[in-house]
Amino acid sequence: MILFVVAFGALVSAPAWSADLAAPYRSYGLSDSSLRFAERIIISHHLLTPDQLACSTLVRGDKAIKEATEVVVLEKHGGACPGDPRRVQARFGLYVDEVSGSVQWNIADPLVLQSIP
Repeated sequence: MILFVVAFGALVSAPAWSADLAAPYRSYGLSDSSLRFAERIIISHHLLTPDQLACSTLVRGDKAIKEATEVVVLEKHGGACPGDPRRVQARFGLYVDEVSGSVQWNIADPLVLQSIP
């Protein structure tokens, strides 16, 4: 949880140009419970290493499928995280349905959803 707070705090406090790069992915209003649920899935299913999670930011995506909310996992660059801090790239998207508890992701192909391994 601490890693997520650090990663999310870095996005919020990032320079304006960096925030503009993430604008297509940003849509505030995702419930805290959905973000926590997505983070628990990432950790429990080992979807990212601890280092990758520390260099990631979870934000609400613009898409939804029925009751499932899209959570986009973005790479964070700069500081201890490798990469160009002017570039924002999505690692993958999770589709979280808190009611049913189902989660799918689009790791292999952005247009194809798969069950979490």
